[in-house]
This record gives sequence, C-alpha cells and structure tokens, in this order.
Amino acid sequence: MGSETNLQLQPESVSRDGTIIGILATGGIRPGPAWTLSLSAPSTEKPGSFLDPKSLKLGAAFSPDGHWVAYAESATGDPRRAEIYVTPYPGPGGHVPISTEGGTEPRWRNDGRELFYRSGDKMMAVDVEVGSEVRAGSPRLLFEGYSNNNGYDVAPDGKRFLMVKSSSSAPSNRLTFVVNWFEELKARMPPK
Repeated sequence: MGSETNLQLQPESVSRDGTIIGILATGGIRPGPAWTLSLSAPSTEKPGSFLDPKSLKLGAAFSPDGHWVAYAESATGDPRRAEIYVTPYPGPGGHVPISTEGGTEPRWRNDGRELFYRSGDKMMAVDVEVGSEVRAGSPRLLFEGYSNNNGYDVAPDGKRFLMVKSSSSAPSNRLTFVVNWFEELKARMPPK
C-alpha cells in the first residue's frame, strides 16, 4: 500500500458482514487512499486497496446493506475542496456525486435512504435511492454551527445526532462514563 514510513490505518466503517473500510494516513496526519479488510481475515493479511489511490480520501462509510460506500474525496489534495460520492462495493462501478458545495464525514441513515455529511460548519442531508444504481436528491441544510472535527454519529432513525460541541473553556483531559443510566434517571425522576 505504499513504501512510506509511519503509515497509520484509520478504520472508518464496518459492514454488517464484518468488512472494515478505512483511510491510510501518512504520518498519522494526512489522509490518503482507502483500504478494506475482513474482520475474519488472518492477522497476517494486509488490507486491500479500494477506490482511486491517487486522490485524497477524507472518510468512508458502508451503506446499511454493505453494497455501497459513501466517501469524501479531494482530487486536488485540498481537504477544503472535498466532495461526497457513492460507489458500489466491492465494485466495479463509477461514483455518483452527492454533495455540490463541499463535504466530509458521510454517514448513512439506518435504512439507507438518506446520507448525512458535513460541509464546513453545516450538517447536510441528501435523500438517496439505492438498488442496482444510486439516485441522489438535492442536498439540504439540516443545521449549522458545529464546526469542530471531532466526528459525529447519527441515530438509526436519522433524527438525532451525537456530536462534541466546541466550547471556549479550557480543554479537559477528563472523561466521565455513566453506567446504569436508566437506573440513575429513575432515581432522580421517579415515575408519577
């Protein structure tokens, strides 16, 4: 997958059949080509190349059925000029453009009928139909104001998002885990 030193495999998505898709980063910083690897593969197996290795990839996500991959790509190498595309997995086939004014971090709704992505500080959505080919609607703005690059995820129904909101306060090196959340909620707010 290249002869550069200090390569880092960054997993992005796992299909339901256990295939991982990720991005190869050089020096742990600059994203590069996409790769795939089966979770059931022997530990000695190397990841296989996926998508055009000449362009910069900035995220990839399997569709819920595992037959499509949404990904962000910058043909110029400038991450600010990336767009979202969908291509068949494992191929062959062309790619269908999804975004029109930039995009990164694609995520699928659980039923595969909608794609979400970031465009700067905007969260965008596009209705999609997948079958033997992909048809995409027009991108629409859902909300804006979350511009950090800490990642996000989408609830299965596509109506809620989990994001880390940037704050102006000093960064914290503390992480709090809440276990037995429902029991704590019941104790604090008993049913009437």
